[in-house]
Amino acid sequence: PQLSGLELIQQLREAGVVVPIILVTVSHDVDTAVKAIEAGAYDFLVKPIHFPQLLICVQRAFQYNLLNNENKTLKTAIE
Repeated sequence: PQLSGLELIQQLREAGVVVPIILVTVSHDVDTAVKAIEAGAYDFLVKPIHFPQLLICVQRAFQYNLLNNENKTLKTAIE
């Protein structure tokens, strides 16, 4: 509760957590979206949540994660 979403993303990245993070916020500020992506967020949604948009966002995050893992596996196999 004491952390902002941006601070949480930064702490997760510093801890080595590598998963797509979707930041959900009430802020409509473009600067906040840019900071979230720079901090390591995969995507950024503004409340109130539009559930079809959330579904697409989550599906893309899963696909990204699968491709990222496949890429790592292929790089290891090549080495």
